[in-house]
Amino acid sequence: MHFNNDLIYDTPKKGNKAYVTLFAIVAVLILAIACINYINMSTADATRRAKEVALRKVSGAQRGQLVAQFIGGSVMIAIIGIIVALGLLWLCLPAFNTITDKEIGMGYLLQGSFAGVVLLIVLTIGVLAGSYPAFFLSRFAPQLLLKEGVASGAGKGSVRKVLMGAQFAIALFMVVGTLAVFAQLQWLRSNDMGFRKENLLSITMPQPRGDDTLAWDALRPLKNELMRESFVTAGSYTQSLPGESGGRWVLQVQTPEGRIDKPMPTMSTDADFPALLSVELAAGRYFDPAIPSDADNAVMVNESAVKAFGWKDPLAEKIYIPGDAQATPPQPEQQLTVIGVVKDFHYTSLHTPIEPLVMFQSSQRYGARSLVLRLAPGDVGGQLAALQKRWSTLRPNDDWDATFLTDSIAQLYQAEDKLFRVFTAFAVLTILLTVMGLYGLAYFTAKQRTREIGIRRVMGAPLLDIVHRMNREFVVLLGLALLVAFPLAFYAIGRWLETFAYHTDISPVLYATALLLILFVTVLTVSVQAYRAAVADPVKALRYE
Repeated sequence: MHFNNDLIYDTPKKGNKAYVTLFAIVAVLILAIACINYINMSTADATRRAKEVALRKVSGAQRGQLVAQFIGGSVMIAIIGIIVALGLLWLCLPAFNTITDKEIGMGYLLQGSFAGVVLLIVLTIGVLAGSYPAFFLSRFAPQLLLKEGVASGAGKGSVRKVLMGAQFAIALFMVVGTLAVFAQLQWLRSNDMGFRKENLLSITMPQPRGDDTLAWDALRPLKNELMRESFVTAGSYTQSLPGESGGRWVLQVQTPEGRIDKPMPTMSTDADFPALLSVELAAGRYFDPAIPSDADNAVMVNESAVKAFGWKDPLAEKIYIPGDAQATPPQPEQQLTVIGVVKDFHYTSLHTPIEPLVMFQSSQRYGARSLVLRLAPGDVGGQLAALQKRWSTLRPNDDWDATFLTDSIAQLYQAEDKLFRVFTAFAVLTILLTVMGLYGLAYFTAKQRTREIGIRRVMGAPLLDIVHRMNREFVVLLGLALLVAFPLAFYAIGRWLETFAYHTDISPVLYATALLLILFVTVLTVSVQAYRAAVADPVKALRYE
């Protein structure tokens, strides 16, 4: 597997380095959220463990022993976590393979090299997640650990706030990214490609030997026979379809700088194909079956060709197929007249810009890869059944293979579709982890402020005031997090959209939607804990130690 898309004679199925890098970054961010949750819970619970650490220090425990205890416990939790994760992976792997259209098995994941990487990740996460609480608690003298407030998170818990802000930033980034991918994918599917792609059915034609002209002649009546169905409004033979690679021919064109060789995309069709696509004419005319010379000496080009070659009057221009003196028999140069200019349409995916295109009629001596029919709106299932029945009558020994052009075009954006599905799954996981962290941190915050809440309730503070005060701290953190997350998301989305020659504009509404979603989740999660603390018996709260 490689990522080089510039090789000429190579398989079209290559990896996308940008997506591999993106998924690696997302995986690191999700791991970071898990570590942040662990660190926050450990430091928030430091008060409970402070007395334990103080007693160990009084009993002669050295700081290194305490650090080893905390980190060892953290590594043990990470090991338990990876065992549970592998079990969940075994259960979820079929669904993941379905989403990504891959075939990854547990056997591959348990190979020596991968197992070594997993072990390294477990040790790294365990050490990093346990380092802060380990070094934080172990640095205090025993008498300070027994003093209220010292071990509870360094005063105002500034470290926890920073970590919680980082968690908010990651969640915002993931949600914005998911919405951006969705917006671009929807735009790709609904964008006007410059021709009528709806209700076009492409039927794969049988392929006799290239020199078997009698076999090709026997196939040509298929078009007229299938068009006998009342719901078929037009039909055409073609060697290539929009969205497919029709090949490049090295042609010669006249430009203001002189005659040049130009490799150009081509479409080899019959006379009806341009009209079948409903591409708009900018100048000239379509191919005309009633004009015999069109079949051999006429071409149509797109607007990009006119611009690229600097033509003032394109209908007065010629395109030349170079001759081959070494061929047997020698092939003379062929001159083709430009009879029409069509407005630019997207004959490839929107990843690439529209290039100069030449459309010409294929030789009557040979067949075509596809027969394309335009169907009238109606009962699609009944229409396909009728066509297949007629095909089976006409060609009983040939398979029926038909695809709607809209489905073929959708295949051009499989990578983006997979990206959206995987990114959505990651975003949901990120939000769930954030909610877990929020819930735990809100619980400890409420627990630390039990006396304050009890006093406020006794003094007559309304319930909503308590809930508001609990939420204010987290909402401020969310506001600060968006100042980091949104610029990073804007940059990342912009870089990703640069992989498309044509793309949608990302609306500010997308960022507002992401913010409102995370804000709603935050307020809901914190409010649950705030409500539980506010409705508790104030007398018990004032007796809290």
